[in-house]
Amino acid sequence: MEAVDYSTNQIRQSEIKAKARAHLTFQEIREELNTQNISLKQKVEELQDAMDATVQTVVTATDIEEVLYTLLNRAMMTVSASIGSIMLPDKKSRSLSIAAAVGLEKTIVNTTSVRMGEGISGKVAQTGEGLLVKDVEQDPVFRVDA
Repeated sequence: MEAVDYSTNQIRQSEIKAKARAHLTFQEIREELNTQNISLKQKVEELQDAMDATVQTVVTATDIEEVLYTLLNRAMMTVSASIGSIMLPDKKSRSLSIAAAVGLEKTIVNTTSVRMGEGISGKVAQTGEGLLVKDVEQDPVFRVDA
């Protein structure tokens, strides 16, 4: 009889330990999710504030150049970029040219033209859909071999 009682106690102890570990793990996951939720809420509020400020600036802007640079600077701040540009289409030549730029040399801004459907900008302009390329130098679709 004693061996059976001992065996039963061992099983119950291991079950209790397993349940306790599972409960602690669940609690840790829950705390992490709460922390992430708070962080996401803060980011949403920051983005909303930035959007409100951008809309206010755009509404009061006196020319298109001011609007483009405001939008570009806000977008760059949002993604922590140091270089950026806005390209606009030329319907006659079916190409894009840089209308606003930050961090690019003047010669690049003045001479860059991208045909619709070519490169990242041309593809986005052609499809009207956003595109994420993690490493343009390694991506076989968009890599430019020198």
